[in-house]
Amino acid sequence: MPVGGEVLDLKARPVQDLQRHLRESLKLRVLNIPVPPALTGEHNVRVAVLFSGGLDCTVLARMAHDLLPPDYEIDLINVAFENPRVIQAANSAPKMKKKPKHKTQPIEIPEKELSKLPSSIMAVDCSPFESCPDRETGRKSFEELITVCPTRTWRFLSVS
Repeated sequence: MPVGGEVLDLKARPVQDLQRHLRESLKLRVLNIPVPPALTGEHNVRVAVLFSGGLDCTVLARMAHDLLPPDYEIDLINVAFENPRVIQAANSAPKMKKKPKHKTQPIEIPEKELSKLPSSIMAVDCSPFESCPDRETGRKSFEELITVCPTRTWRFLSVS
């Protein structure tokens, strides 16, 4: 509890000060970025956020949305590292004995379209990088940003 029984809500002075300082600092970093020499007409991206999906990078991405012109895209760069424990657990897990009743056909999805899919429909036996905690939280936060800021073009870039 803050000193004097103050409640920390959106109107509290410390909260407003923090928000103002973050916004001013972010303005210096995302506004007036020169046009990159390799910028094509296909994408209008000048800002990228190293994006684990945690609270800090998600808040910064959301604040960048508020500052940037609506036609700028924002890239969310998600780096995943192979976790040997996850791979070992997957390899030692009991395999499904019964075959599915219905015959299924694999679906080929282009790599550029994968980032647009909700994480809830990703395959169970996907790469070890997809089961990395930062990849999972990144995809969930990416979905949330798309929901909260539907007018912005967000791109989730998976780096393994």
